[in-house]
Amino acid sequence: MEICHMMAKLFCASALLAAAGAANGAVFGVNTVDAGGIPGGALGSPITWTHATNGAAYNNASNAGDGPVSPTLIFNIPAAEFDSYIAIDPVGPSTGNSTSSSTDGYQALGPGNVIVPTGQTTVLSSGSLGGVWFNAAAGGGFVNSGAGDRLFITQLSLRPGSSGLDTAGLLVNIKDAGTANPNGSLGSLKFGLANATNNGGLWGQSYYLDTVVRTISNVNTNFNGGTSYAVFIVAVPAPGAAGIAGLAGLVAIRRRRA
Repeated sequence: MEICHMMAKLFCASALLAAAGAANGAVFGVNTVDAGGIPGGALGSPITWTHATNGAAYNNASNAGDGPVSPTLIFNIPAAEFDSYIAIDPVGPSTGNSTSSSTDGYQALGPGNVIVPTGQTTVLSSGSLGGVWFNAAAGGGFVNSGAGDRLFITQLSLRPGSSGLDTAGLLVNIKDAGTANPNGSLGSLKFGLANATNNGGLWGQSYYLDTVVRTISNVNTNFNGGTSYAVFIVAVPAPGAAGIAGLAGLVAIRRRRA
């Protein structure tokens, strides 16, 4: 019987620690995203992809240019849901689920200012997303991730047969509870949890780029069946947070059994 109790305790401990490790990161803010290529020499690198014949992302300039389309427009023109654009948004990509509010991802927050790559009229070119975009708030204030651990920064809708997204390093200005500089700290982010970084300790937690994918529909024969990537900056919980949460759970179990 004692062995059974011990096994149950170990199972509970493992489950608690696993749950703690999967906990969300703390709230953070972003006010600038730099994907390189601008006049004067930006430090960030573009997000890139490849296609055998045409690497152009779906981007209907008549919808909203480089900015997010409104839910009202998507409601009337379903193809607009898959438009490629840039943003700094705590919710996610704009969809047609709501026509009267901002709850589905359409925000009045950035980008308020965009610097496009040299020789381009948009941040998008065939096979890459470059440029720099800022929060639209007065004084360039930070857009917070809210209660979640992620912040949406761009949607890229690609033809069938396109590769996934990559970057040598997107430069982002982030501020969290552990950032000493009130103006934030610039650091380079890549795709994948394995590339998470705390910017040499200048950020209080680590970050990386992640994607949420959808299959494109209602656009045209060139893009239907392709992949639309919503790109997010994601926060990783500080290492101590998972252990503390797990220990708290174990203490609770011990008290209940006592």
